[in-house]
Amino acid sequence: MILLFSEVSILRKLFKYISSVIVISFLIAAGATIIINKGLRRSSIDFYGKINTVNNPNAGINILLVGSSRTLVNINPQIIDSVTHLRSYNSGLNAATIKTCYNIIVSAVQNQAHLKTIVLNVDYNMFQPGRDPYKDPYYYAYT
Repeated sequence: MILLFSEVSILRKLFKYISSVIVISFLIAAGATIIINKGLRRSSIDFYGKINTVNNPNAGINILLVGSSRTLVNINPQIIDSVTHLRSYNSGLNAATIKTCYNIIVSAVQNQAHLKTIVLNVDYNMFQPGRDPYKDPYYYAYT
């Protein structure tokens, strides 16, 4: 089958159009990803806020409290600070699994030069990683 010159020209235009749409879509997605990641790294709430604090070498954490919502709700770092005269930080997260706690501990050990103690509150729900709301890909940007 022989293509006519006009058909080749149409195919070239179509290829250029599809290629430009793909490149523009890629650039928009890359730009959005960069903006979202910058915003998440500045967040001070929930998961990203906890991870940002633990990864901040200037946070000066001496005692790290890690665990699920039981840690988040039931352990008050101000009381620990008043007794120990050290800076404690409660990194408890709702529905955190043992994987999430491990990742937080690893980050803290790597980034907190003055870390003296880690308190891990373990409960039976932590060992159900299938129900983990804090998926590993969300965390990898910080490692």
